[in-house]
Amino acid sequence: MRGFLTLTWSEFKLFMREPAAVFFTLAFPLLLLFVFGSIFGNDPASGWDGRGSVDISVPGYMGLIIGTTTFMSIPIVIAEYRNQGIFRRLRATPLNPLAIIGAQTLIYLIATFIGLGLLFIAGKLVYDLATPSNFPLLILVLTLSFLSLAAMGYLIGSYFKTSRTAQVVGNIVYFPQIFLAGASMPREMFSDRLQQWTAWLPMTQVTELTKQVWWGEPVNWWSVVYLLALGGVCGAISVKVFKWE
Repeated sequence: MRGFLTLTWSEFKLFMREPAAVFFTLAFPLLLLFVFGSIFGNDPASGWDGRGSVDISVPGYMGLIIGTTTFMSIPIVIAEYRNQGIFRRLRATPLNPLAIIGAQTLIYLIATFIGLGLLFIAGKLVYDLATPSNFPLLILVLTLSFLSLAAMGYLIGSYFKTSRTAQVVGNIVYFPQIFLAGASMPREMFSDRLQQWTAWLPMTQVTELTKQVWWGEPVNWWSVVYLLALGGVCGAISVKVFKWE
């Protein structure tokens, strides 16, 4: 356990030294919050069931944070560590190989929740963001969302041999979903047809499930099944294709 915690702390410090990762995980969502919050404010809008722009947007920004760590950070680190022989050297230590993957998952989960916490606090203090109706369930949903999308990130990092290729593929998966899954602009602004076409996207499931729990609406359990199945399938495939060297 001590070796696992030491490895986790070392990896977390390495993450915090990556300007791009820190910016897109911690700063970029806040930038979106303040830019669009200053434009639209958070006054209740009749067209959005009495909710303000910030109330509608923040759950999507939370999906953006999860997508950033899982699609932009995890694939690159996994591919790069394998190419540089870091995994091979770590396997020579007393640590169980699964502990290495566990430490990586834990640090990105922690970084994700730091970003989520900062976003919530800023939205609450500056724009009187609505308080989630069920905090424990929201945390559970966000954790499930992270693990499901992280499995996709591990699959990308495991399958592609170089960090550059993994980065390109991760970006291809991630950036369209920023605009189509309600992660940067509310899906409520989309046409009905566009909402139907983009409902199957993983980040759409994350943002919609987050909104349902946040606002105390009935949970779409098919979204839960979707994320569980996605994480299980991607995790199983990544175990098959992953190579330590």
